[in-house]
Amino acid sequence: MANGTRTKKALADSLRTLMEIQPVDRISVAEICASCGLTRKSFYYHFMDKYDLINWIFETEFALPSRSRSYGSDWEILEDLCCYLYENRSFYRRVLRVQGQNSFYEYLQGYLRPLVQSRCREIMGESADGSFYSGVAEELVAGAIKRWLQEGEIPPKEYVELMKTTILQFAGWVCRTMA
Repeated sequence: MANGTRTKKALADSLRTLMEIQPVDRISVAEICASCGLTRKSFYYHFMDKYDLINWIFETEFALPSRSRSYGSDWEILEDLCCYLYENRSFYRRVLRVQGQNSFYEYLQGYLRPLVQSRCREIMGESADGSFYSGVAEELVAGAIKRWLQEGEIPPKEYVELMKTTILQFAGWVCRTMA
């Protein structure tokens, strides 16, 4: 493992440990560094802030590995995402409580954007105002995932099926209404 990756992993492990005791918004970069014996300079060499570290965790544990997988549909990617989030729900429940700029929720929306855009084009066609509809859909999907993780215990595969049914029925209603 390269030294930079080792440093990032140490910081990530430190953050996870600290999150077991206190909310992420109360954890300082100094605490993260002290917990793993690194300097703030080392932290800022690799990350802009603790939210960038959280996003790196997601990127290395899920996003990068998923890019090398072969998916038959966007629904399979969504199911894979939900399985990952569910397996790590203790961590993601905590980070999804944070709102605002640089939050993981904002990052999740960005991750979902291409999936939602392609689904919107498929359902509504190229002629629809893709940015408006996909923006609304992106917010709905990210919000639904956040709510599911924080409130429920529905298994991921069952949850994605419920989401798929809901989205397709809603999209059908929108298309009929627009006609």
